[in-house]
Amino acid sequence: MHRGRDPEADITRRRVTQLTLTVSALGHALADLGEAVAHAGALHQLGSLPRSAQRTTAIASERSQLHARIDSTRQRLNQAGGRLHQEADRLTAPPTSNRSPLATITTPVNPPRTATSRTR
Repeated sequence: MHRGRDPEADITRRRVTQLTLTVSALGHALADLGEAVAHAGALHQLGSLPRSAQRTTAIASERSQLHARIDSTRQRLNQAGGRLHQEADRLTAPPTSNRSPLATITTPVNPPRTATSRTR
């Protein structure tokens, strides 16, 4: 099978590619969220320590890293959603044919008959 010859196969390839990219972005976003949870846990632990200049510096650092991970997660999810949104029309559009349209012959379809009951 050659590329471009089968419109259905082309749509399938594009869907798989798009889903792969999206799953990759979601995996990275999940990793960012995992790191954010770790930073939140560190903040919780730092909060229970006695007040000091080191504690204040450590809290500021953890907060900064927490916000960076949350922002990264948001950015990755927005990009993945935007890509899916842009590709949605292309992935669901009916395939275009390179050939001229052929006349179609329609045959009327009769509604199904109900089965007659058989009694002995």
